Amino acid sequence: MRDRNLEGLTILPIAGVVEVGASRLFTATLAITDGEGVLELVHACRAGGVGEVRSRLSARIGPSLAAMATVRPGIDPSDPIVSALLGAGIVRTLSATGDLYGHALSGGGDLVVMQRRS
Repeated sequence: MRDRNLEGLTILPIAGVVEVGASRLFTATLAITDGEGVLELVHACRAGGVGEVRSRLSARIGPSLAAMATVRPGIDPSDPIVSALLGAGIVRTLSATGDLYGHALSGGGDLVVMQRRS
């Protein structure tokens, strides 16, 4: 990494340092087939860890479905569920800032998009 010089002070970026209790962007994706068709879901939130994400998702869709979801830090724009359910602008914003416009996720909000196809 390149050093940045600010009025004679050298600031060295420290990779991999995360504040204790800090929240960051997580996304969860789910695609299941049942008797009614296919249910697809994308959930995005800022959380302290995977357990918190699953808890928040569980409150929306129940613990058994939340347990089946794939949860990852950040967002994977190449995930087929992400690309099918979220617009390119939302994906770019989440990738670049880890939040939505107006800091909706930093304020404790969740983005949940579900689609059922037969």
